[in-house]
Amino acid sequence: MKLARISFIAALLLASADISHAATPAKSAPLKVMPLVPITVSNLTGAAGDQVSALALTPSAIAIAGTVESSSATNGWVASKSLGGTDGFIAALDTSGNHLWDIRLGSAQDEIATAMALDKQGNYWVVGSAQGAATPTPTPSATPTPNAAPTINPDGVKVNPVTPPAPGLTRLILWDISSAGQLLNTYTYDAAGVIFPQSIAITATGASISGRLISSNNLQGFTITFDGAKFSTPNLYSQRVTSVAFNRSFAITHGSIKSYIALGAIPGIPSWKSKAAVPVIIQYSKTKTIVAANYLHGTVVDMQYQRNIGVVAITEQAGGYGLYVLTPRP
Repeated sequence: MKLARISFIAALLLASADISHAATPAKSAPLKVMPLVPITVSNLTGAAGDQVSALALTPSAIAIAGTVESSSATNGWVASKSLGGTDGFIAALDTSGNHLWDIRLGSAQDEIATAMALDKQGNYWVVGSAQGAATPTPTPSATPTPNAAPTINPDGVKVNPVTPPAPGLTRLILWDISSAGQLLNTYTYDAAGVIFPQSIAITATGASISGRLISSNNLQGFTITFDGAKFSTPNLYSQRVTSVAFNRSFAITHGSIKSYIALGAIPGIPSWKSKAAVPVIIQYSKTKTIVAANYLHGTVVDMQYQRNIGVVAITEQAGGYGLYVLTPRP
């Protein structure tokens, strides 16, 4: 009887030990902010006058727009030949960073491409600036002076004619490119001064373009609309400070993604502190719990989200530009 009672007590103790052990949750590893590695890097560099300005995404392609100097060597993103001067460009890559196609935009003069948008038909609309029409400098006709002494030039100095300065980027230019990389149309508008478009948005009736205009040494903001055939008169306003392009939020199937420039600790990740400003991408669950965190190298130029691809960002780095693709965790 005593032996049975001891066995019963021992069984109770073992059972309680199992229950206590099962009730203690396992400690999860602390969340880390992991570096994101670019899928491809281009040697386009600002030191040579090249500049990447914008991204646009389709379910199967990543389009990149910007400006390339004619003297720049072809590279993995821009392989087409120079048109002369500075050219705009658009290049399409697949989701692994492989080159699909590219075209240069412009003429023998200088053009730059500064912003891009994608319409419902899958066409790319790239906006930029171009040199305006040169204003000819009238040359006065020589009027002979009666009994004038002959011109004496004993040293034989050759006087070169004065070359007038090149016209500034006073022409707004809009390129319409098909999804296969074919230039469909080019539209222009001659502004009252140097014009620098910074954004383009597709509307129900065409497109809306905003940016900066310098006229008579006065810097102003502008908005101009395009109806598919012609431009409106620009709406001018005092120059405003625009928000940082990298601060973005995206709704995804399993929660949300936020991106911003982090300095110091990230809320929810106390184990990570940056000593310098770093671009980060944070993924949250539907309950607003941090699921994953990554940081990028360089200065973010643009960032977009496409549900079939994920988050795509492009950064300017030492020696070129890096293209990043981040697939959200399920």
